Amino acid sequence: MRRCARPKEGRLFLTLKLVLLIVLLSLAGTVIQRVSGFGFGIFVMMFLPMLLPYDEATTLSSILSGVSTIIVAWRLRKKCEPRLVLVPLAAFAVLSTLSIRFVKILLSEGNQALLLRLLGAVLIALSLYFLFLKKRVALRPNTGAALGAGALSGVLSGLFSMGGPPMVLYLLAVCCDDNDRYMANIQMYFALTTVYATAVRAVSGFITARVLLLCVFGGAAALLGVAVGRRLFDRLRPEQLRTLVYIMMALSGLRYLILA
Repeated sequence: MRRCARPKEGRLFLTLKLVLLIVLLSLAGTVIQRVSGFGFGIFVMMFLPMLLPYDEATTLSSILSGVSTIIVAWRLRKKCEPRLVLVPLAAFAVLSTLSIRFVKILLSEGNQALLLRLLGAVLIALSLYFLFLKKRVALRPNTGAALGAGALSGVLSGLFSMGGPPMVLYLLAVCCDDNDRYMANIQMYFALTTVYATAVRAVSGFITARVLLLCVFGGAAALLGVAVGRRLFDRLRPEQLRTLVYIMMALSGLRYLILA
C-alpha cells in the first residue's frame, strides 16, 4: 500500500476529495454506530489509513467517534450506570496508553506497513468471529470478564482505534435484559474511553492541524449521522447491517494484508 505522505510544515494538504470522503465516512459510521450500538471505529478504519498517515487516521477516528457517542450517552444518561464500567475503564486506561506509545515507537521507526498488516489481520479475525462464532461465545458478568474486556478493548483502541467489540460482548452479558440499558452504558463507555484515548494521542503528538480541520467537517457529518441513525433505528434491521459491515471488514482486511 502506498504510504500517505506527511504534510510539509505550514501546508495542510486538504483537498475537496479528502474532505468529501471524510464527511461520507463519518456520516455512514455514525449511522452504523447509532443503529447497532457500535462499529464507528471499525467502519472508518477500513478506509482512513488509505487517506491519511496512520497516526492521523487513528486520531481522527477516535475524535469523530466521540462526537456521536457523547451525544447519545447524554441523551440516555438516565439509564447509564457508571459502576458497570469502572473496572473495564481502569484496565482500558493502562492498556490503551501502552498501546498508543507502542504505535508511536513503530511509526518513529518507519513501521507503518507493519501496523497496516496488523490492522488487516484484526479486521479479518473480527469479521470471522462476528459472522460465525459470536453466538457461541458468552461472557459471564464478573470482575475477571470486566478486566479482560477492558484490557482487550484498550489494546484494540490504542493500536487500531476500534476497541468496541470486547466491551460489546461484556455489556451484552450484563445488560441482556434491557436493550436501552445496554445502549446507554456502551455509549457511556465509548464516550469516556474516546476522551481518554484522544488525550493520550494528543500528548503523543498525533493531533495535527489537518486532523483538527477534518474534525470540523467530519464532526458536522457525525451530528447529522446521529439524527439520521435515530430515525432509522426502528426501520433498519441491525443484524443485516452488521453482516454487511462484517463482509466489508474481511475484504478490507485482505487488502491491507496484501498491499501494505
